[in-house]
Amino acid sequence: MKSTTSQRKWTVMICLAGDNNLSAEMIYNIKELKRVEKISPIGPVTVVALFDPANGLPTQGYVINPGDVDNQLIKEADLVGVVKGTKPGAPAQVKVVPSSFPTPLAENVLAKPGTKLSSLNTGDPHTLAQAINIYLNAYQADHYLLVLSGHGSGAEQDFLLTDDGAKDSLNVNELKELIAEVKTNLSENQDNRKIDIFGLDSCLMSMAEIYYQLGNVSRPASGKKNVAKSSNLVDFLVGSEGFVRSTGWPYQRILATLADNPEILPETFAEKIVRDYILYYADYALAGLSVDIAACDLRENNCLHLKDAVADLGRTLRKNLKKDKIRDEILLAHWEAQSYKFDLYTDLSDFCQLLAKRCSKHKDIKKACNAVVKVIKKNVVKKSCYTGAAVQFSFGLSVYFPWSQVSKEYGKLRFVEDTQWDKFLEEYVKRTRRPSRKNCSGNSSSVESLVRNPSPREFPDLPVPQNAKFVLPENQGPGGGASLKNPPLNWCPDHCVEEA
Repeated sequence: MKSTTSQRKWTVMICLAGDNNLSAEMIYNIKELKRVEKISPIGPVTVVALFDPANGLPTQGYVINPGDVDNQLIKEADLVGVVKGTKPGAPAQVKVVPSSFPTPLAENVLAKPGTKLSSLNTGDPHTLAQAINIYLNAYQADHYLLVLSGHGSGAEQDFLLTDDGAKDSLNVNELKELIAEVKTNLSENQDNRKIDIFGLDSCLMSMAEIYYQLGNVSRPASGKKNVAKSSNLVDFLVGSEGFVRSTGWPYQRILATLADNPEILPETFAEKIVRDYILYYADYALAGLSVDIAACDLRENNCLHLKDAVADLGRTLRKNLKKDKIRDEILLAHWEAQSYKFDLYTDLSDFCQLLAKRCSKHKDIKKACNAVVKVIKKNVVKKSCYTGAAVQFSFGLSVYFPWSQVSKEYGKLRFVEDTQWDKFLEEYVKRTRRPSRKNCSGNSSSVESLVRNPSPREFPDLPVPQNAKFVLPENQGPGGGASLKNPPLNWCPDHCVEEA
């Protein structure tokens, strides 16, 4: 079914992954949506909310009509779920039981009232894509804003949109699969359209690694010249480098902007989302809250410009790590730079600005740092804002930059493959690791007693000596135990042990 000319300018779809501790907050989000005037299923702006609640309750779809009337949502909810395939091995199909008839949903996606539907697993990219496509096909528009709201943890951990019922979640590669399926559906059914703005109402998701995944860089054919090409899955990405409040985006304020001006261009609207979000939370700084948000541009091969700059930065820094003074300057810039998620992520532009100042006499480092800062400011980040003291050096895009251990899973990301950023990280961690307090090499009894770090992630084959457990700093909890930024991998028994 090809798209026909429509008076609908925007369709906004917000996926509320609440099958976790965010469920009640997401009902608040839906009630906020119903306070927005000038939106309707047949008007220039249509808003759809897909809500997956906790406690085994069925997934619900809401095509928003204005008017936050108490005890009304239960009467307006479509039931959205999965009907298992009738043939062995057949994939599960998402179906909808509308709250009322008639409905613009296509007949082939309707289930008969009374059909048993299993709850959606928002951690399955293919199932979630089916549900999104049903509503986008039913409410075709000139422009699309798609928002995923739920738990986020950035590029290092599989945590986005945690679904407690299904015990599943999306990882960064699956996020790309999800958006690719949605884009394919739009391209096939609606004259080659795509998602104009992709919003991540989730913590820690405005990262170079995630941005690059959505750039959809093609792999060169075997034997062909290695010329990368980008076919971006979305035009703009809006998200935060740091933590997002459980209340999430101020949807009433953001969508009121759209409802008042349905002709707004996607670029302008993406920047307005950033501004509305920060203004909403500005007063919260009085309570000690700090938040940030940015709109990033994926058009015109911008992700390739970022990839080239980061790859050159990684190569340059790795080449200079053997030099003690430069290594110390890198470490100090890392220490001082804006960080997130307990120092696992670092604002890429802030780090480069600090390092360029420290290494002003080293032309290769200064050039590489300035190139990264320039591409972020000129090509990638359209608008970046913050409020509060703790995130004031946020410039819109973070990168994985741990102190003591590089995740094995990190190397599977396309950004890492194309930039070799993990090679720099591994060398950096190795070169900056603090040596052990004592040298056991000259004492055979001490050598026999040497205890290696038994972290199962870094040394899975090493036995854990009895009464010698070593906990990495990030596993000690806030304020719990002692820690080192980059602890030694071994230690020798103290004299108290040797004298026992």
